[in-house]
Amino acid sequence: MEPTKNLNVSYALAIAGFFTPVAGLHRFYLNRPLTGILWIVTWGLFGFGTLVDLIRMQTMVEAENAGAALATAKTAGALPSYTTRMRDLSPEQQILRVAHEEEGVVTVDIVAAKTTLSMRAAEKQLERMRDDGFVQVDISESGAKLYMFPGLVSKKPLQLEGL
Repeated sequence: MEPTKNLNVSYALAIAGFFTPVAGLHRFYLNRPLTGILWIVTWGLFGFGTLVDLIRMQTMVEAENAGAALATAKTAGALPSYTTRMRDLSPEQQILRVAHEEEGVVTVDIVAAKTTLSMRAAEKQLERMRDDGFVQVDISESGAKLYMFPGLVSKKPLQLEGL
């Protein structure tokens, strides 16, 4: 498994760009060599790009680590083949695809596990779909919040064990 990128190392490399003639080392560390070269040539877009990166650093590191984890899982065969195509779909389309597979009933956890969405983004999108009237919400016996898509619900009895 590929090692994850460290937030503190990323910050240190970015801050070093303010005190040395070489800016952009953090971009190479986060596997962004093209913008790393741009940062070196322009001294971090004259310092403004590096300043913006310092503000966005946690998001940048999380994105790199998520991409590495996805690549590792894909290589290990732990992901279904359609996952590479999920990136081409809107969040709503990704959720609908998962809801179809799950016979019309999903949880935030299931959506986050089977799409490219984070837990927060999955919940936000599911709630938006509920507010628009496309999804109904129920609570399972174990307390899990279930999002039900009436048009996709199977006629078979639901198996909610383990939720």
